[in-house]
Amino acid sequence: MTTQVEQNKILMFERNLVSLNSVEELSVESIRQSLNRDGFTCIRGLIHEAEIIIARQHLRSQFSRANDHPSVGEKPREIKSNFQKLRVGSSPAYPSDTRLARNIHNPLWEKDIYAMHNIFRKIITLRNKLLGKVKDYASDHIEDGVWTAARIQQYPSGGGFMSPHRDVTEGAKSVGLEYVQLLLLMTKKGVDYERGGGFIQRNGETIMWDDFGELGDVIVYDGSTMHGVQDIDPHKSLDLDTFTGRIVAVCPLYKDLGDVAKWNAPKDR
Repeated sequence: MTTQVEQNKILMFERNLVSLNSVEELSVESIRQSLNRDGFTCIRGLIHEAEIIIARQHLRSQFSRANDHPSVGEKPREIKSNFQKLRVGSSPAYPSDTRLARNIHNPLWEKDIYAMHNIFRKIITLRNKLLGKVKDYASDHIEDGVWTAARIQQYPSGGGFMSPHRDVTEGAKSVGLEYVQLLLLMTKKGVDYERGGGFIQRNGETIMWDDFGELGDVIVYDGSTMHGVQDIDPHKSLDLDTFTGRIVAVCPLYKDLGDVAKWNAPKDR
């Protein structure tokens, strides 16, 4: 039997669920109202399940734990390439932000080895509409000193997690833009993993958006939203050798720190 608290969370998710067939249908004002009221929006229909399944197949066929780099210490030029790192614990810059997750960077000027670039472009177009920018702003080139750090994030089965935090907004802030994060769900709770998942904390409540999300949903939130990831399948042994568990994708704006700036590579549409 569903409790009143659980029912309220279901209703909260449903009132922030937006179904779209194209980015052109998006009402920016309605998204802003949802963010101000409840801290998130879920956009459904722009990215299809079949696209996600194909991309996951490529990710798993290309994946090797041997490609993991350390949690910290990479050079700016490295994350501007196809680059993989295992993030464990915290970083010196953000000691309270702890996690166990794997990042796979795949910027649009690099080879599309994961069949993700068309998906990334949809997310970027959506992000740029919310920011009031042209659809390809900073997508596959550096513009106004920022670029799109398109990447996949894996929270491995056996305890992948991310502590509650608010996102740092230096990339967007450096060019006078509001910060907005778009998080693509590439796995489904109850199918790809059993326990844990992404959540926000709002008015003293924890809302697990992964409890309600579908494959291909895009969760939108801003820099004021406290969010994180509860332990993914902690009842299982930690598995760092396979690309399983919870998988998402993001396309944030990063400030360009130099150290080889790529912007003339051919587009592979």
